[in-house]
Amino acid sequence: MFWFWKKSGPGVVTVSAQEAYDRLQADKQAKIVDVREPREWDSTGTPSKAVRISLGNLARKALEKLPAKDKPVYVICASGHRSRTGAKTLLKLGYTDVYSVSGGMQAWMRAGLPVKR
Repeated sequence: MFWFWKKSGPGVVTVSAQEAYDRLQADKQAKIVDVREPREWDSTGTPSKAVRISLGNLARKALEKLPAKDKPVYVICASGHRSRTGAKTLLKLGYTDVYSVSGGMQAWMRAGLPVKR
């Protein structure tokens, strides 16, 4: 399968929602982190098997909830802006395989990808 990605600032790679989903299915050690706020999780749901850590708590809780720094981590938010910030935060914490999901949950839901409510 061919995947296309692009850089979104220093060290941050951006992938589409479909690419993130496909990669998560192919690699069971990969994680997806939803950095939105709890009210957003409640209103739309989250990607299946998402680790929910709001952006404001990411630096403090990442090591606890994402212990493997060398495994792929896909960061998603509502539209793609906070996910880039979250991805940069994870890179600063020493995570080495980090991706921002372009278009966020809006793109995820438009693609008809699974959501857990």
